[in-house]
Amino acid sequence: MGNPQQPKRRVAFLLIDGVGDVSIPKFGFKTPLQAAKVPNLDAIASAGVNGLMDPVEVGLGCGSDTAHLSLLGYDPRVYYRGRGAFESMGAGLAMSPGDIAFKSNFATLDERTGIVISRRADRHFEEEGPILCAALDGMKLPSFPEYEVRVRYATEHRCGVVVKGPNLSGNISGTDPLKDNRLLLQAEALDGTDEARHTAKVVNELSKEISHILVAHPLNAKRAAEGKNIANLVLLRGCGIRIEAIDDAGHDKATIFKVKALEAVDRAIGQLSRLLWESESAGNFKYFLCVTGDHSTPVEYGDHSFEPVPFTICPLKDFVDAVGVETILGGSLDPFPLPTVKDGEHLAEDVKIEHGERSKQPRAFRGDSVYEFNEIAAARGCLGRFPGGEMMGVIKNFLKLDA
Repeated sequence: MGNPQQPKRRVAFLLIDGVGDVSIPKFGFKTPLQAAKVPNLDAIASAGVNGLMDPVEVGLGCGSDTAHLSLLGYDPRVYYRGRGAFESMGAGLAMSPGDIAFKSNFATLDERTGIVISRRADRHFEEEGPILCAALDGMKLPSFPEYEVRVRYATEHRCGVVVKGPNLSGNISGTDPLKDNRLLLQAEALDGTDEARHTAKVVNELSKEISHILVAHPLNAKRAAEGKNIANLVLLRGCGIRIEAIDDAGHDKATIFKVKALEAVDRAIGQLSRLLWESESAGNFKYFLCVTGDHSTPVEYGDHSFEPVPFTICPLKDFVDAVGVETILGGSLDPFPLPTVKDGEHLAEDVKIEHGERSKQPRAFRGDSVYEFNEIAAARGCLGRFPGGEMMGVIKNFLKLDA
């Protein structure tokens, strides 16, 4: 029997799509990971153990679908049944670069006051949720006919909403007041870009049109007659975009964009680490950080390749020691603009390739001699080179060693 007072162990597993690459002549024969300024990724490597991983096997170029199966311990030669199965097992909403998506609730709105009476119209919505989602799917926005709206039922009172169209930004606030009996919020831009301001207008109209459709739906008339809360609102929160910028950069041969996208991922890891550290400090959990990729997408090739990807894992506490508690807790949690391919056309001067530039990062102090997160440094790691099918075993054994 384990000690019930011991904090539960959890691994924050970060899989960076298409992270691996090859040496780039314009970068002085460094890879994009070597060229990027990624202090958080470097600190994880410094604080932990490292190695090179072949997502499926040595010499095999693979897609994300087969790689994900392999990393979870399922031999794709045995279990793979085609990409369509993976898509259909998800939420059912395929996203393209530039689309925005929301985690959403069916809710009850007092139309007279604008107050959200209940953020959850009904937790037992398994029969009615799909019906209302079908009514909303494909809806049109009168002022913005160029946008496509897709809606799919998830679980209980939840659904997914995706907006497809030009010039959309993920840097907007949502409409969810987060508590009952509060005013419905208006979406607002979180940065000063025209795209964010425009997107906020689109989303506010989307919220109104959703309510118009739901109010008129006969299912809600039936619920009202039965004395139940009507579902006359969908709360839109957690606006996000597809997280495949790094893989897309490789496919588009956008060298500078890949570097900047890696730096954006590094910044997001800093934000995640702050939230995890605050949770761990409360004493309920002990966290570990694990970072790798599902395959390489070199910008020189413009496609997936067979090169291995770097792998690193460390206890969160050791990462915090490497970076500094003040740095972690002082980091901002505010949303930040993500790079775009258009930005990448003008950022070549921002990428400085200088010998010894990363030597200022913390040196390795646990596990092995690696203190950088990239393909070349990972080859020196104590884990050596291993196939993706062994990854879960590596993670489990590391957690046991840190008991």
